[in-house]
Amino acid sequence: MKRRQLGGGEHVARNIRPRLLHITEEGETVIDPQAFRLRLKGEHGRPDDEPYVSASWLECFAGSEDEKFAEVLSSSIYSLKPNAGIAICNVGKLEECGDQHGQTIKCWHEPKEYSVCYAAIRGIQVTDPETENLKTKIAGYAVTSFKRVRDI
Repeated sequence: MKRRQLGGGEHVARNIRPRLLHITEEGETVIDPQAFRLRLKGEHGRPDDEPYVSASWLECFAGSEDEKFAEVLSSSIYSLKPNAGIAICNVGKLEECGDQHGQTIKCWHEPKEYSVCYAAIRGIQVTDPETENLKTKIAGYAVTSFKRVRDI
C-alpha cells in the first residue's frame, strides 16, 4: 500500500497516556495539549527531533465508531493502560488549527509492516512560538471523539 494524504472528512486516532488526561470539576475528561507534542532530540535517546505525531487512520477500519475504537486499540503496538485514552481527530479540523496558527498540518496514511493503518500528523513545528497555542487548539477543537481504554 502506498502513502497517501488524508482528506478533510477523514479521521486519525491518537493514543493518549493517562498522565495527559485530566478530570474537570464537572467530571469531564480534558486532553492535555502535550498529547500532541513532538519529542525533541535527546529525549528517550532520540537522535533528532521527532518529525511528526503518530496516529492511526480511522477509516482503515470497518464498522461502527465503537468497533473502530476497538480496532485502534487492538492494532496498537503499545500496551495501553486502562486509564489511557484514544482521541479521534478530524483531519479537516487539524488542518484548520494549523492554518489559524501559521503552520501547515497535513495527515498522511503511511502503512507500516507492523501497522497497515499507521498515520502521521505532519507539519507541527517544534520551535515555533505558536505551537503551544496550536496544541491547545487541537486538543479542544480537532478532537471529535474520545474514549478511555477501560470503556472500549
